[in-house]
Amino acid sequence: MEIYHPNGSVANSVHLLDPLEYFDFDTSPTDYYHISADHPVQVAQFAKSREREGMLGDPFMTILESVETFKSSSFAFTTMSVVRGSLTNTIHITIATADKHGLLLNGVPIAGSTWVDMETTDHSITRVGVPEGMHTLTHSDGKTFSAFLYGLIRGVSYALPIQPMPQANRVTAQARTLAEALMEKPPRRGEMCREVLHLSILAGCCCRITDLTAT
Repeated sequence: MEIYHPNGSVANSVHLLDPLEYFDFDTSPTDYYHISADHPVQVAQFAKSREREGMLGDPFMTILESVETFKSSSFAFTTMSVVRGSLTNTIHITIATADKHGLLLNGVPIAGSTWVDMETTDHSITRVGVPEGMHTLTHSDGKTFSAFLYGLIRGVSYALPIQPMPQANRVTAQARTLAEALMEKPPRRGEMCREVLHLSILAGCCCRITDLTAT
């Protein structure tokens, strides 16, 4: 397995021997990497805490999506909010380099973003800040891509994969149903909510790569 910098130089070369064996490596908030393996691997990204790196927000973990699984060209999402202060919300996008100029945020071409072209693959990466509220992210020619959303403020943070539009509508409806149920019958103190929110984050982090090859 090779881990490449955007310019094509090798950052690390790793040989995982056994199923579920893993390898950790550190990155900074401005680092981008292309990971290539000749056997199935799973890549997880961890955000470090503000006490560890002096950054905003709390720790997170996300499973990163491989380019082979990009299947949608239309996404919808809503940023989260906090009682005090305002989160800095950002979407992180990965798309084929030839298709990057067709992206639309709320129906308007994305302008002013800085793209990083990965020389060892035909994909590019960018981050785009978004204000609080509801948004759509689409491609004018129906090209597929991947994106996730995260927000940070001192001591508080969140992140989640941006969902394709039909699935996003279902998630919104489920969240509304849950909110209505909680308003009608609030949980008792100490009672744990069993709903699961799948979180992801891009920040100063370390990555863990696990060998998924069958025994």
